[in-house]
Amino acid sequence: MNPPNRNHLSRILLGLAASAGIGCAIAALAPTDAGKNSDQAPVLVIWHNPGNSINADQGLEFAIWEDGGMLFSAGGACSPGKHLLAGSCEKDEVRVLLNAVHATGFADLQRDWAVPCSSSTTIVFRSQGRVTRRTWHENLRPGFGGDINVDADYRKFISSWKRVRGAASSVAPKEVYAIAADAAGDVYRGYDITEPRRTKWWRD
Repeated sequence: MNPPNRNHLSRILLGLAASAGIGCAIAALAPTDAGKNSDQAPVLVIWHNPGNSINADQGLEFAIWEDGGMLFSAGGACSPGKHLLAGSCEKDEVRVLLNAVHATGFADLQRDWAVPCSSSTTIVFRSQGRVTRRTWHENLRPGFGGDINVDADYRKFISSWKRVRGAASSVAPKEVYAIAADAAGDVYRGYDITEPRRTKWWRD
């Protein structure tokens, strides 16, 4: 891999040690992929939408690229868009992930299950030249946009969704480093750090 751009790193690598829970070790990491500004889209993205909720958390929860590059929230679903970590995993991990997502039938799901104005999560899966984008409010309360007690299609959707989430959570990074929340003007692999919704691969 190409060595990281030091000027770029000086802007985006700051100590989020306390919030990310990784102590002083962050300074000792030597990220090998930090200088990449490719607009190539990730193969899997998990993104939280706030709906009309006031001050609700929103933004990127997880993204992974075909070459093993990763970008994700240190707090996962608890803090989407915050305390972002970048890093990488082995390419074999990506292959296992893609196979697992294919096996869930996610790419064959025909509709979203979202309640207008409510918060929701969107998963985007790119594979074999095809893009599947599905949204769910992630609330199992019967009657809130669906009822698993009476709707087999809804049960199928939720089963696939949860298996995709499980596959994503099983990916083990081999390196991570923090990205500063105030790194104005910086972009990591097409992700706009200060204005996430301007990210091209998210809009497309």
